[in-house]
Amino acid sequence: MRTYGILLAGLVVLSVSPAHGTSLCFVDTGSGNITVEATPQPGGTITTQDIESAWTGFDADGSPCSFGSCGPGVHPYRWTISLSDTDPLVNSGSLSPGPVSLHLWLTCANPEPPSYPLLGLLHVEATGGLYILGYAPLFGAPNFGTFTDLQISTGGLWTGSAPLRVGSWNCWFDSPVGVDATSWSRVKAIYR
Repeated sequence: MRTYGILLAGLVVLSVSPAHGTSLCFVDTGSGNITVEATPQPGGTITTQDIESAWTGFDADGSPCSFGSCGPGVHPYRWTISLSDTDPLVNSGSLSPGPVSLHLWLTCANPEPPSYPLLGLLHVEATGGLYILGYAPLFGAPNFGTFTDLQISTGGLWTGSAPLRVGSWNCWFDSPVGVDATSWSRVKAIYR
């Protein structure tokens, strides 16, 4: 285990993370990462179905986490985390210390018409000196969860095709800093 530290507006935040690359990855918390698909029914009602989704996260070292492939009969939906706000497949790249935006995309959708993706229930975790400060949904795709346990409504943005950017995480990247007697003393000395 390595210990990482960051200084934000006079607040020292320490985090312990396994010794591996910097990433923002989807994680399975027991219920999976799913897309809730809605299907209009006669009489104006809607039925819903939870569908396990394929996904690809972001990794600065070039090995993004991923699960499954998207396609009819496999996983009809796929979510990605990208460093780009115009290209959903920039799933790796170097980060400079400071503020970083990572973008959430619905990159593949193969619903059987008239079904459509209604809600994404997604769980993410940051590692390796990357800290999530917040999540900013795009207009039409509100998040009813937290910025690590998202409950994103996609119904307001769904145009019938993907890729579709639904929001972004505001993050802070700090190169890993060992917290030993010398470096910790320097941090404390700033506030004396």
